[in-house]
Amino acid sequence: MDFDHQKTLWVDPNGNDTSAVLGRFDLPWQTIEAAVAHLRLNTLIGYTIIVMPGSYTPTSPPRFDSLNAQTTMVLMGGVVILMVGVRWAIGDGAIVSIAGLQHKYSGPGSIQSSTQLPGAHIISQNGGMMEIVPTVGSVYLSIHNVALTTKTSGAPSSSNSILDLSLQNEQTAILIDNCSISIDDSAAGLTLTRQLGTRNIFEMYDTSLYHQGTCLDFTDAQNASSQLYYRIEDCTFTSGQSNIAGTFGHIDTNLISSQNCFGTLSGNGFYDTNSSGTVYIHNNAGAVNGLIDSYSSNVTTGNGLLNMNYLTPGIPLLAGQALNDPQFFAG
Repeated sequence: MDFDHQKTLWVDPNGNDTSAVLGRFDLPWQTIEAAVAHLRLNTLIGYTIIVMPGSYTPTSPPRFDSLNAQTTMVLMGGVVILMVGVRWAIGDGAIVSIAGLQHKYSGPGSIQSSTQLPGAHIISQNGGMMEIVPTVGSVYLSIHNVALTTKTSGAPSSSNSILDLSLQNEQTAILIDNCSISIDDSAAGLTLTRQLGTRNIFEMYDTSLYHQGTCLDFTDAQNASSQLYYRIEDCTFTSGQSNIAGTFGHIDTNLISSQNCFGTLSGNGFYDTNSSGTVYIHNNAGAVNGLIDSYSSNVTTGNGLLNMNYLTPGIPLLAGQALNDPQFFAG
């Protein structure tokens, strides 16, 4: 059939990176990184990449920036992307949306580490998954309906985090929605922040997270003028490590003078089994307090907020509750 889709690229394990043609679903690329590189090489803005079912192991970083801005990547059900020694690279001016089709598995446990999952699945093995490193331009990243998993076999390392943030730019906005996230490294989390830009927005909705220590780490922020706003709604956090000493949180910050942190937490559950340390919903180890509000209750088996001012005391934030272990529902 001779029909060209104007702004669509296809990727399939049986494709060919040399003979692939833009707009032809019958002449797809074979690798994700080659399709992304084609957009950058030709400065193609506002295109969609459709990744067909199959297993993919990129050998070079899929790179997004202003040269291929406004890219939408659709991962069909049955897509498994294994990152080994390379990361997705999100740079200056990137606007990228990664969306999975079909329903992904939503509970932690042994099936979470399997490559035979319904929906779309991205796995990082002994290394981080995505590196967000803008220096000038703004960055917008959204991930929807995808299972994100880290698998580590060596010593714990923060570099195994899913999102490695080293931000020197004006604004970064990250949206995660309806995802299932599993992190098996006690030193890693969903985010590792080496530096924050001037304005940083993090939103997460309807997502289940299984992690060992801190999940959202914003502690290594070097920019004294940075502002962080996060909005987290209807998510389940499960900290499965039971012997981490010290004080930490599902969310960690270390605010210094002139930094601001504003958060909205609504309808979330925070579960942990830690018997060696003290676990908070949000642990702020810095000298400056942040601000948290809510419009529906949050519950936790551990402690509430440390060095964070809660602005909506009429809406309960319930600590020390006896909650069912979400792993019970892993099947």
